[in-house]
Amino acid sequence: MATTTNFINLAGWQIYNPPFHLNQTMCYGYWVQGDRTTLQASVDAYLNAGLPDNIRYCVVTGQVLAAVVDIGHLSCVNPPQSQEGWLEEVDFAFFVAVIRWEKFGLIWLPKKLALLPLFLLVDNPLAVMGGREVFGYPKSQGDITLPSLGSPDPLSISTWVLEAFSPHTQLTQKEVISVTKANTPLAATMTWKSSGDWIRAMMHHVFEELEELLIPEVSTVVKWAEHLLPSEVTFVFRKQFPDAVNPLNACYSAIVEAPLKVTAFRGGGLISGNHTLNVTKCDSLPIGDFLGLPSTSCPVELAFHTDADFLVELGTIIHRFV
Repeated sequence: MATTTNFINLAGWQIYNPPFHLNQTMCYGYWVQGDRTTLQASVDAYLNAGLPDNIRYCVVTGQVLAAVVDIGHLSCVNPPQSQEGWLEEVDFAFFVAVIRWEKFGLIWLPKKLALLPLFLLVDNPLAVMGGREVFGYPKSQGDITLPSLGSPDPLSISTWVLEAFSPHTQLTQKEVISVTKANTPLAATMTWKSSGDWIRAMMHHVFEELEELLIPEVSTVVKWAEHLLPSEVTFVFRKQFPDAVNPLNACYSAIVEAPLKVTAFRGGGLISGNHTLNVTKCDSLPIGDFLGLPSTSCPVELAFHTDADFLVELGTIIHRFV
């Protein structure tokens, strides 16, 4: 049986304890089409590897969400850290919708709809450390240039990469992701008055071609909207740390889920115009290969923005490997 011990947070380590308030948060999202088979193979290698036979995460569709989150005021909920200060950060990540299935006897049942964050880049180094340490966010340091809403300027994300694996390749900083907007006539946009409107719109887009989930063993279907549509957003991570003696092994590894609740919603809606997601090919950052993107420039099927506050709650360990 796994044992726990107190975490000794030395002065200067700057590790902050959840729950967190994410206030004054602007979100910009861009849905693109990936390849569902490729996504499932990536999820199998990242999440499902080593899980017991009665738990499995399955990709919902080939839809991939590229999202940037501009957090104006992040703080701890509980004292003493809630009284010690706050920070701001901008995050960018690709998210894949997955369902956690659990087997009961001979029957697999869908238990939780979650978003898996991948290739997460953050402009604040403290957020990189804290996200990895606490929940297992796959965060790396990046520079993010975020245009204002309605601006024709591109969204640009740069980070440190090895463009081609070779003994002679030097680590360099390079733009790896951008979202550009064509000069096209503006179209009518949908607006959302509540967080429920927003979440329903996103889930309907993800499940647009999959209104029912088949349970093969009993040849039965369940309506996802009735059983899986969340009142909150759940993230799933593989939290892991390499072993100091054998870095090919993990000294700690677990599958963690953590909910994100909307505490205030000031508005949002679709962003009109034709957008394109551009990804730079790099051996050390194989975004397109991992997501099954059809090319390095992908048309955005749906773009949106929101202005909201969030609460990141404590996580749940679904399975602990080490």
